[in-house]
Amino acid sequence: DYADLSGSGPINGTLSVSGSMTDGARDLLVDAACQLGTWATGGLDLRATTLGVVRARPEDPLETTLRSTMNGGSASAVIQIDMTREASTPWKLSDRAKQVDTARLLLDRGLGEYLTFVVPSVIPADSGVPVLSGLLDANADLAARSFVEPQLSRSLVGRATVAMREGTIKDSTLFGKGSGGLDDIVKTIAVAVPEVRDAVVRASKALVFSTIDSRLRVVGEVVHVEEASLVGRHMKIGMQGTVTFEERVDLDTRIQPQGKNQKRLAKFLKDGVVPLRVKGTLEKPRVRAAFDAKAFAAGGLLDQLLGDDKKNPLKRLRDLIK
Repeated sequence: DYADLSGSGPINGTLSVSGSMTDGARDLLVDAACQLGTWATGGLDLRATTLGVVRARPEDPLETTLRSTMNGGSASAVIQIDMTREASTPWKLSDRAKQVDTARLLLDRGLGEYLTFVVPSVIPADSGVPVLSGLLDANADLAARSFVEPQLSRSLVGRATVAMREGTIKDSTLFGKGSGGLDDIVKTIAVAVPEVRDAVVRASKALVFSTIDSRLRVVGEVVHVEEASLVGRHMKIGMQGTVTFEERVDLDTRIQPQGKNQKRLAKFLKDGVVPLRVKGTLEKPRVRAAFDAKAFAAGGLLDQLLGDDKKNPLKRLRDLIK
């Protein structure tokens, strides 16, 4: 949705076209170079934008190159279309972004919609106000057996990597009220480590992170999250799984509190990591515990009753039970 697209500045360029439009423009030759000025949409600010379209020989692909300064960083996209239709993947896209400031991006339109896939169900889906900040680097290489929808999406294959640094996620879907099941899990954990509840409440409002790194693989209309990791001020989050183009999710998720909370949690869960299974949709995830909640709750009650006093004569019994 680019309904809010606006532009300013002169558009200058050159265009040379030769050949025939018949037979699907197999023999069409093009050489174009344009300066497109400044454009804005969905919190994206594109400046010094240039567009090039080249096809020098009939056997060459039609190559379109777009370059721009984007939100203080840089971005480029190269699309190749095999007009002869002889290649196994006649449509190819290579996309690069460097040091793009995401603070003003809207996630319910345009390019902002794709950022939800970086850490699925953690970054809010379809938000009409800015909720994500941080500098973004991204690389994507995609190909398809068709350059016409819906065959393009159905045959899409490729990979993408995304890295973000020093930012904040507001109103996180996973930690918010719309996330079904997480409240009960937090209550179970809070029996032993009450501070975890406070960490989740903070994350639901503003999840401050130092790094986000994601490796994604696209097959057809499914994004395979090979690994997504977030290192935050109060917790680490990792996940693997799938997200469909229809925004249905199936994710193995790991949450690890930082500092003393992690050490206390490690008494009940290996390495202090809370394993979860996230299903449902990006907008309304359903969360289930992937650990033995009964054993966890029992251990927590013992800790609360006996405390952490090393001289407590019942400490040995507590340790044996654990």
